Amino acid sequence: METELKFVVDAQGAERLRADLKLPGDGERLRSVYFDTPDMDLKADGFVLRVREAGDQRIQGVKQSIKGGAFTRHEWEKPIEGEGLDFDALDETPLGERLGKKRREALAPTFEVDVRRAKRTLEFQGAEIEVALDEGEVRTVGRREAIRELELELISGSPAALFALARTLVSSAATLSFRTKSSRGFALARDKETCAAALAGPALKPGQTAQQGFHDIAAACLAQIAANAEVLRERRDGEAVHQLRVGARRLRSAILLFRPMLGRAASDGPVAAELRWLAGECDAARNLDVFAEGAFAPVVKQADDPEMLAGFALALERRRTQAHDRARRAVLGDRFRALLLEAAAWIEAGDWTTDAALAEAREERLGDFAADALNKALHRVIKRARALKGEDDLARHRLRVSDKVLRYGIANFATVFEEAKPREVRALNEAAAAAQDALGALTDIVAARSICADLAQTEAALDPDIVYAAGYVAGHVSAGEPAKLKRAKKAVRRLEKAEPFW
Repeated sequence: METELKFVVDAQGAERLRADLKLPGDGERLRSVYFDTPDMDLKADGFVLRVREAGDQRIQGVKQSIKGGAFTRHEWEKPIEGEGLDFDALDETPLGERLGKKRREALAPTFEVDVRRAKRTLEFQGAEIEVALDEGEVRTVGRREAIRELELELISGSPAALFALARTLVSSAATLSFRTKSSRGFALARDKETCAAALAGPALKPGQTAQQGFHDIAAACLAQIAANAEVLRERRDGEAVHQLRVGARRLRSAILLFRPMLGRAASDGPVAAELRWLAGECDAARNLDVFAEGAFAPVVKQADDPEMLAGFALALERRRTQAHDRARRAVLGDRFRALLLEAAAWIEAGDWTTDAALAEAREERLGDFAADALNKALHRVIKRARALKGEDDLARHRLRVSDKVLRYGIANFATVFEEAKPREVRALNEAAAAAQDALGALTDIVAARSICADLAQTEAALDPDIVYAAGYVAGHVSAGEPAKLKRAKKAVRRLEKAEPFW
């Protein structure tokens, strides 16, 4: 099993790293050919098969991803001879069992990675760490993409030392990445640009410990954040903003669910605080997107004179552009780079992993822990449901937040309850989702009124007609509030009556 951190760097950062780490100038050329079937069956099964040429050697390698293993993978390597694959060597790995005759015959080069690697081994805080800077490209038929990344691999010692070394590199514009060379190659082979990524949740088991469960959930959330930030570093993308916020929210929700194991201070600790900052930097972009597409567009279609809304539409687009630029600046900055690294370090080797006072909670059977956590989350939702009897927007928002924690908990823990009937899990999940959507519609109305008021106040000097247009839009949006409030109350009553499946 290998434990490594991977960072993407720019050209200037690479030069600084080369100097700071005293890496050799030219490095060694490594050419790796990756194999898969036309349907990419190996990738679907979580395997990567490659043959690497380094000097006169050919080394066949198999890597297997680990569910929840953000920084660890199983790896098997063996020198081989000849030009093709060595199936005898493959049969010594778990991949061999998955390769029937048809798959073996279908294996073919899918893409190749050609880099210059400058590396050295460091002794750092009692650990032995291999540092490697790769610069080159990944290519397939008719397409290529530049690669410039730094890898830190733990040879021996504590993971804490690995992260401690990594902290010294953030100033060199090195950004923690969960994206492997193989994932870049597969995307290139499929002619797909980097796109927004939803959560790839871990398949948890009841026999795991609470510590293992939190680790796997949190690592998946952090990977979702990093993947969508990578999209935003390339371009504006509304869906990537949304998925990044979802990743941050799910990680904060996991911290709340696991607070008995993490310690009560965790929900207000540095990682949670930085996640709130990140979400805040993206809130305006997401709120404006939802308003533009879900509220304003229908009003324009219904308007007798859509031209009267033209100035408002232009002002709205300017505001959306500014908000998306703000989100992009956030993920391009040093603070975000530090957030990724510190969150990863905390998940892998934070104080909560060794605190003697939390040892019993860490070792609790995940099935038992999850049942207790979901009970508390459901009771919190029921307690806050009384907020819908009044017109308190803040109380409704708090109810929605509690419902999200419950819904994310259901999604995370569903596989833990192996004896639960699928229809019972589905019923509660659908009830929580319906409540979340209905409460979200009310939140969107509040946000829409705020956006209209803000545009009326800030844009009136440029176009006085915007004031009238803002009032017109706000009035149309607010007209649907009574019906949506009724729907929300009904959805929450349904959730209150839903039977727990744990």
